[in-house]
Amino acid sequence: MFVFCNKKQHIGSNVMVDEIESQIQQSKSRKLNLDKRKEALQKAYNFTNELPSDSIKINYYSKIAYEAENLNSEDLFKKVNSEALSLATKLRDTFKIGDAHWNYASFYSKKEIIDSIYFIITKHIKVLN
Repeated sequence: MFVFCNKKQHIGSNVMVDEIESQIQQSKSRKLNLDKRKEALQKAYNFTNELPSDSIKINYYSKIAYEAENLNSEDLFKKVNSEALSLATKLRDTFKIGDAHWNYASFYSKKEIIDSIYFIITKHIKVLN
């Protein structure tokens, strides 16, 4: 299947991808305070929501969820990872489904919420079978 888009859409998507990458990099910068890093990650998420391609969106949702967990941005992590899991399921992308489950397991293990870890791992094993 081929997807055709006009040159303007393609250029707009490239600019948006560059901006998402830039915001994710800012969220990793230890030169910025924590609030600025979280703000950059929120911007990356907002730009990601505007992308036309679900297959590109899912990659950025995974990256943003991972970084949100690293920044202890619990609300953003839960929102983005939930969207990543939902989109991965829609796309039937088992690798990204597993990635989202892994993110949840890592998140809950840091919080030491053992029953949630067990639930996520059990769910992940069912996906793999």
